[in-house]
Amino acid sequence: MNRAVHVTFLCGLAACGGQAFEAQFAERQQPAMSGVLADLAAAPPRAPSPVILAVSASPPGLLLWDLREGRERWRVPADVRSTPFVAGDYVVAVEAEGTVVRRASDGARLLAIGDPELHLVSADGEGSLAVLALARGEGDQPLGNLMLVRDGGIAWAHELPLPVGAPAVVGENIVVPWAHQRLTVLDAADGHERLRLRLGHAVAGYALRQGAQVYVGQHRLFPLAAPLFDDDAAPEGLEPRGRPLPAQPPLLPDAYEVRMDADSAHNRVRLAWALADAQAAFADDALYFVFYRMIFGLAAAEDEVRWVVDRGRDVVGVDAVPGALVAVTEDGAITVLAAADGRTLATASLGVEVRAAEVRAAGIELPAAGAEAPPPLAAQLQRASALDDVRVGAGRALAIRFLARDASAEVTGRLIALCSDRADASQARAAACTELSSRQNGGDQVLAALHDGASFLDERPAPPSGALARASATMHLRQAVPFLVEHLEDPATPADELPGLFDGLARLGDRRAIAPIERFLRTYHADATDGGTIAAIGAAAEALLVLAADRMELVQSLSTDPLAPAPARERLARAVGPAAGAQAPGTAPSRPTAAREPDPSDDPSLPAALTAEMREQTLAPVEARLRHCLERPAGADPLPSARVVIMVGDDGAIQTVTVTPSELQACVEPLVRTRSFPRTRRGREVVTYTLRR
Repeated sequence: MNRAVHVTFLCGLAACGGQAFEAQFAERQQPAMSGVLADLAAAPPRAPSPVILAVSASPPGLLLWDLREGRERWRVPADVRSTPFVAGDYVVAVEAEGTVVRRASDGARLLAIGDPELHLVSADGEGSLAVLALARGEGDQPLGNLMLVRDGGIAWAHELPLPVGAPAVVGENIVVPWAHQRLTVLDAADGHERLRLRLGHAVAGYALRQGAQVYVGQHRLFPLAAPLFDDDAAPEGLEPRGRPLPAQPPLLPDAYEVRMDADSAHNRVRLAWALADAQAAFADDALYFVFYRMIFGLAAAEDEVRWVVDRGRDVVGVDAVPGALVAVTEDGAITVLAAADGRTLATASLGVEVRAAEVRAAGIELPAAGAEAPPPLAAQLQRASALDDVRVGAGRALAIRFLARDASAEVTGRLIALCSDRADASQARAAACTELSSRQNGGDQVLAALHDGASFLDERPAPPSGALARASATMHLRQAVPFLVEHLEDPATPADELPGLFDGLARLGDRRAIAPIERFLRTYHADATDGGTIAAIGAAAEALLVLAADRMELVQSLSTDPLAPAPARERLARAVGPAAGAQAPGTAPSRPTAAREPDPSDDPSLPAALTAEMREQTLAPVEARLRHCLERPAGADPLPSARVVIMVGDDGAIQTVTVTPSELQACVEPLVRTRSFPRTRRGREVVTYTLRR
């Protein structure tokens, strides 16, 4: 029986030393509180040891790479199941026989915790001290377990009635977040509890050591100090500006979840950052977003991108330091990137394929700035938006969102090319079409794309006429109307382009479109059986009534045509609207005769543009009913998600709603149209909403 298993059975992990986590323990007692916090502040800072601890794929094992010396220290065979930890003089990982602690100097196995009910959560260490946080059992509230490793063996262990987060060793003290809001300081000598605190206004998931400062938190980070626990004056905490990112990774992973599998996607989609040494701030005002093979250098305080690089292979380990980012890819390549512009400062190779890596870059010596300058940001974003990898569609969409902030006609042409690629079923094409719809420059590119049209002989697919129509309306391109009418009457135009095409024609306000739209309605209203055609019929009716209010009687007659399918009749009736039924007999309904472009507002009381928070608040009252739209008939699997694109007018009213997949249009659109958005200085906007189960 190995040493760790012996301790497990002997103590049962129940207070092997000290008096810890008793229910009656008093919180925030003085002078104990001030004394303990002073001890933590006086603890000597850690001596940095920049290393990479990698899980190799073939042959399977662990290896430690010295970043200072640029060489491999050791390599050992091992069946590693989790992303590993570097904890002082030790390395810790889940292996085939359980949680295994090895010596960091040579990889020698010191002990293993073979209890199958214990799962590794976190580990941290300084010198010969290391603390292991584990969870017994599964579910929302597993029992928390702490073990202290000293000089290669377990010195003491505690079991808690509630889960434990990610603790930190601070000199001869152990700072332990637990039960999501509690913080305990233990004496490393025997494990007795010196201080207990409660973080009432934030999640206490992590204790982190940064230089001489200790931080606690999870979604936000707080310097560990007495004012943090004053309920009447909760500090703001340190967190980057919120922004939409693919998979929306948190500032820190959930500290109470067991250590992620070595091949977990969470290790490949994550945030990285460093703290400034002298203050509670993000170093270089930088936040790094890793999305598989892509790395985005973002501003921490603004929704801005500074650079983006494609590493070619998935990034499986990353760490930031002031001035740089160190990344390890699955082919074993090590790259040091400059924080300011993403240029490559140094490279090396582990020499093996890697499944996961724990990177500790603190203390690395950065090369002098002499590397080749990267290409302009626009070129970087264009290259990222064109990556041929089905897994990174959401990352490409993020690059497209940033690329579209360039108002040049050249970017409009690039968006047209991306939106035209109907073989691309990822979020990237949808993002390109959405951004194209609101372009204000590049009219020549828009007209050229509409003029080319589809050609079977030339193997040229139909252009994205819906997004081009909306762009034409935004640019006031009345000369685009004949081309748009051609696409409307061309059978090769895909049905899912028609709602955007009708919306653009309505906003252009050109009466030359009235007769073609009327012909479309008369021709297809009785054949509208699929969701795409039904949505097109409804959009056509709405466009016709915007352009010609005197066609109300026609639309009403079509909405009662017994030859038309019931869903088509319902959609036409919704286009007519409830106000029409309330009109006095013989009077024309009150509708605008043409869409007007809003003038820019100078009202400083209005927000500049719609934010993600405004979108969520607006749709929250109908969100539960929207989720029901994802349900399918008995025996069919429910849809995991749907994409809703909403055109919002300058007054906040919803102008158009486009749903993908189109089969959900009839369910989603009526619910969305019950809402209205706040007015903004930007005026008309496109809002994208992802509906998830």
